[in-house]
Amino acid sequence: MSTKKYDDLISEASKRWGVSFPLLKAIIKAESGFNPQAVSKKGAMGLMQIMPVTGMFLAEYEGITWSGPEEVLFNPVYNIRMGSRFLSSLIEKYELEGALAAYNSGERVASIWLANDRQDQYLYEETSGYIR
Repeated sequence: MSTKKYDDLISEASKRWGVSFPLLKAIIKAESGFNPQAVSKKGAMGLMQIMPVTGMFLAEYEGITWSGPEEVLFNPVYNIRMGSRFLSSLIEKYELEGALAAYNSGERVASIWLANDRQDQYLYEETSGYIR
């Protein structure tokens, strides 16, 4: 699949939320491999791998009618918009590395990692590689 297919949506989200275009593209590649129908083992969905509960919350803030996880989270327009907003809020709260840890493994794990001088033992192995 071409990685350029979603460039316009990524560019729009990048400008709207102040998150760099290359970072958003790298996250989409790492999270879903640019598969808009991707579902993780834990249930995260779509290009930016958003959990349904998080998606419901983000949809409300974005003015998106929540018609169900498949309808919303598999929609590239909504998924990139919501995922970028979420990442932007995490960067504001944790700075970049902490935000990446929180995006990949959850805020609880990221908070513990940050409180312990960013020692890898407090992260999932996948998350350590994800941050790099």
